[in-house]
Amino acid sequence: MPIITVITGWLVRASVSERVAPLLAWAIAAIAAVALVLGGWALLKSSIINAHDDKVAGQQAQAQLEREHQADASALNLQQRDQLVQDELQEAIDNAVQSHPAEARASAGPATSAALDQLRRQAGSAGGR
Repeated sequence: MPIITVITGWLVRASVSERVAPLLAWAIAAIAAVALVLGGWALLKSSIINAHDDKVAGQQAQAQLEREHQADASALNLQQRDQLVQDELQEAIDNAVQSHPAEARASAGPATSAALDQLRRQAGSAGGR
């Protein structure tokens, strides 16, 4: 094995006995191999954990996006329903005015006037949406 030979040569040049140098070279090589294996395992484990964390984060982001879309759709449905109610109210008012033009032009009492004014304001604000 060339790496053992190289390590043994360095050890002999560093004043280690020729008898002990090969054993020490094997020990150094074994320690280096264990360190590489453990380091590789740590990297592999870290990448697996990171991949899992990324997957979970993606799923959570997707779920949040779907909830936001549902909330937007609900808000749109509420707006459409409110607009429909306002349109029906305006249609009923218009039909009443067309069916009874004389009564529609007649003056009303203060309570009725206040209620009609309120309905007109609501119909006017709904038309401005």
